[in-house]
Order: sequence, then structure tokens, then C-alpha cells
Amino acid sequence: MPNCRPLEVDGDWIVGDVIFRCQKTGQEFESGFQANARDINLLPADAKIHLRCRICGDLHEFKFAGAKIDDAGEGERRP
Repeated sequence: MPNCRPLEVDGDWIVGDVIFRCQKTGQEFESGFQANARDINLLPADAKIHLRCRICGDLHEFKFAGAKIDDAGEGERRP
């Protein structure tokens, strides 16, 4: 995945963990990638990735259009 540009909010540069949902269990998990909503929205609508699921261990195809960004750390300055 290319380097992601941080999103500036109130002077702070933030990114969040990209969250996918296990296709077998429906549970959400952190993918190990970080981005912001702007970066995800810049991807083509059909952009996808194959990852080993951290929940069930199977290899799944995940669409970035269905991903969430965990912005719980919003407001924290990140390098």
C-alpha cells in the first residue's frame, strides 16, 4: 500500500487503523495498515486486497470501499 497522506484536523495530522470485517465471522479487525478517510476515498471503487484474516486465519479478499478507519486517536499528533 502506498504511503498515506495524513489528514489535518485542528492542526493535528492524524491517520487511523484500517479496519476490515471477517467474511466468516463478521468480526472487525485491524488490518495492520494506516490511512485516513481521504486516502481511502482516493482509491478506485473496486480497489481490493488479499489478506490473511486475523480473526479466522483464512485468506479473504477485502474491498477498501467496505473498510473503516479507526479514528479513536483523533487529535493525537502522529509522525
